Formats: sequence, C-alpha cells, structure tokens
Amino acid sequence: DTGAPTDTETPTDTETPTDTGAPTDTETPTDTETPTDTETPTPTPTTTTAAPTAETGAIAGVVWFDRNQNGRLDKGEWLLPGVRVELTGTFGIPAAVGSRHLTSSPVTPLTAHTVTGKAGQYHFSHLPPGHYRATASVDAAGFSYTSDTDGHRDWIVAVTVTSGATSQARFAGLGKGTLAGNVFAKSNGVPIGEASVQCRWAGFDDVLGTADDIVINVVADADGQFHLAHVPFGLFSCVGHDPASGADSAAAGLWVLSIVPVHSHLPVAIPPVPTTPPPTTPATTDLANTGPPIRRLLTLAIGLLLAGLGALHVGRRRRA
Repeated sequence: DTGAPTDTETPTDTETPTDTGAPTDTETPTDTETPTDTETPTPTPTTTTAAPTAETGAIAGVVWFDRNQNGRLDKGEWLLPGVRVELTGTFGIPAAVGSRHLTSSPVTPLTAHTVTGKAGQYHFSHLPPGHYRATASVDAAGFSYTSDTDGHRDWIVAVTVTSGATSQARFAGLGKGTLAGNVFAKSNGVPIGEASVQCRWAGFDDVLGTADDIVINVVADADGQFHLAHVPFGLFSCVGHDPASGADSAAAGLWVLSIVPVHSHLPVAIPPVPTTPPPTTPATTDLANTGPPIRRLLTLAIGLLLAGLGALHVGRRRRA
C-alpha cells in the first residue's frame, strides 16, 4: 500500500543512556538523531513491518471512526488515515514510575512521530523496553475523540514495551456531521430502491484524490433514501448506482460544515430497455398458373351442355 506509513526507527541501545553513567548532551538522542517520518507517508512499492527483536519491542495501533461508540473496531467502520501519532518515552525508569502523563525526568525522553496510513494504521519498531506515551491528535472541526486503548477520551495512552513483543495503542473518534439524500431515475423521478451509494470524504486536507481520502459505502432503502450519520466535516463526493441497469449518477460535490444535515440528490440516467419486435409472418408466393384458366373451361362446358340439349330437342321434334 503506497499510503502505509514506514516504520519510525528509534536510537539504538548504544545511543541510549544507561544506568551506569549519567547521560551527556552528546549521548542523549536528539530530534535530529532520531529518524522520524515526514508529515505524509513515504511512498514505497511494498511496506515491511519490522518485528521486535529479542532486545527491543514495538508499538502499533489503528485510528478509526467508532460509529457505534463501543470502543471496538467493528466490520464496516471507517479507518482514518492522515492522523499524526507522537511517541514519547524515557529509558531506564522502573515500571512503578510509569504514567500516562509523563512529567520532567532526569533522563531525556525519546520522541518520534508518524502518520497513519490508508488503513488507519501506524507502527513504531526497535523500541528499547520501557515506558512510553502514545498520543494521537486531530485538529479539525466536526470531529471528537471517543475512546482509546486505556478507556479515556484524551487520545493519550501509556504503553509499556517489553522485549520481543508489540504493544497496542488504539484511538477511536467520531464525526459530528450528517449526510443524507435520495437516488432516483432521471427520466421520471421514480425512486431506485436498494441503490448503492458511494461517498468519498476528501480527508482533513479537503482535497479529493489524496492519500487521506475515505470511501464510505451505504445502501439506500426501498424508497431510494440513504442516511450517513457521524461523518466528519469537510468535502464529500457522492455517486448513486442502480443495481438493475448498472448505470451511475453523476458525482455530486457536497460540503458538510455543521451539525445541520446536508442532502444530496442523485439522479441516474437509466438507459431505455430495448423492445422486442413482434414476430413476422413469412410471406407466401402463389404458384405459377401453368394450366388453362378455370373460367374458360367452365364456359366451354356450359356451352357444350347447352348445345347438346338443343340438339336433343330438335331430334324429338322431327320424330314427332
């Protein structure tokens, strides 16, 4: 996936301060020494997620729209790309000192960040064992945090990394907008029941066709009506599809800018159904008249009959 973020590698154990000596400025990892991802995912033909080694661990997770607000990623819920996730950790601190909200420490914390990919996922690998804080953030109107892995709504999760394991930190949110509409035949306005509707959200950058777009699918009811609740604010493009004819409507651009529902009308130009012509009767051809005409034969026969009768009458008179 070209939109998946690459792993963010942290400083190796040789760069990490140890308990045997106080860290100096040259030994402390800095932002320039810690390779971090850019604000957008790095496009690569394939993405390989590095597994934790015996000496290091990893942190991974996903960001999504929790539409039913149950705190679990369910089938059909929308994944959220383009979300910045920051990681902060301090090496050498005992487990009892771990806290969701890290404060000042005698050990300089490690910091790194990445951006969720197309499937809403992120991953930090090669992390020395210890305590970390994963923080996700979305600075956009019409969006709210609903839960995270530790049950809070602040999108700040305390994570303990152990050798050879991957720890999870997940973040759920919800939009505040509503998108509705209807799908109907353009020629006569008849609703298209069970029409499929695909709406594309342009993401937080409000630009369609970029890596943070989200495709949202919904099926209209028997009256051609559809309804999408808890969508984020921003630009949408929706297309209606008639499953019977296979025809699509033109794409309708819509802006959701408040909690007031936005309605979309999607007329579909259904091609006319070809009519079957009635069956044709084969043409008949009269046979050629090769014999004498019937009327002439009848006339000749009647004439001969009359002539015979006349001769018979004359013969009788002569005998008399």
